[in-house]
Amino acid sequence: MEITRQLKPVIGAPVQSAAPQRSQREEAARPAAQAPAASGALPLEQVQEALGALPEVDLDKVAAIRDALARGEVSLDPEALSRSMLDFHGGGA
Repeated sequence: MEITRQLKPVIGAPVQSAAPQRSQREEAARPAAQAPAASGALPLEQVQEALGALPEVDLDKVAAIRDALARGEVSLDPEALSRSMLDFHGGGA
């Protein structure tokens, strides 16, 4: 069996210039220092300082949950908890 390709002529098809594509690539490859800053954006150093000032764990929230568990206000199903932990970490079936 012979397969033949029938090519249709592309007469009159618009030709796209490569110049706009080049400028788009150059725009995308522009260094971050030259990129326009978003309005209201903070410098990285200020953001890192603000995050460094925050506690890693909200100890007040932890104490409130611990107290609620001790009072029996929050039920805990150890089997469901362990199953969800395994699912989250990829150990579930």
